[in-house]
Amino acid sequence: MAVYRRILVAIDASVQSERCLDHAITLALDQGAVLRIVHAVDYIAPPFDTTNVAEGQLHDAYIDAGNAVVASALARAGARGLTVDAVVIDTNDPRRPAAETILRDVADWQPDIVIVGSHGRTGLARMFLGSVSESILRTAPVPVLVLRTAG
Repeated sequence: MAVYRRILVAIDASVQSERCLDHAITLALDQGAVLRIVHAVDYIAPPFDTTNVAEGQLHDAYIDAGNAVVASALARAGARGLTVDAVVIDTNDPRRPAAETILRDVADWQPDIVIVGSHGRTGLARMFLGSVSESILRTAPVPVLVLRTAG
C-alpha cells in the first residue's frame, strides 16, 4: 500500500537539488505517486551572476534560469519513465522569500510529503541568507524530508 500519493519536490539550480530530485523520482516510482517539481523564482538569492544583466532584462533572466532548471528536472524524470507536473512560480515580488512561495504551492496542491534540500549553512551565512528548508520544515502542514549536502 502506497504511503505517498502526491510528492512535491522543491528545486533550485544547486547540486543538492539534483540529489533531492533523484530521491523524489525514486520515491514516486516506488509509491506509484504523482510528482510535482516546483521552482520558486528567488530574487533574494539569484542562481546566476546578475552583474552582466541589464536592469530591464533582469526579470526575464530570472524566469529563463527557472525554466532551464525545470526543463532539466523534467528531462531527468522522463529518463526514469516518470510523468510529472512541474511549475516555475514567479511572484513578481523580490521581497517574498522562496519558502513562502513554495509553502503557498504546498497549501494549494496538498502533497502528502515535501522534499527539500539543505545546504547546511550555519552561523552568519544562515542568518543573512535564511534557510528555505528550515522555513518549510517549521511551517508545512505535511511531513517534510530534508536532504542535507553530503560532507
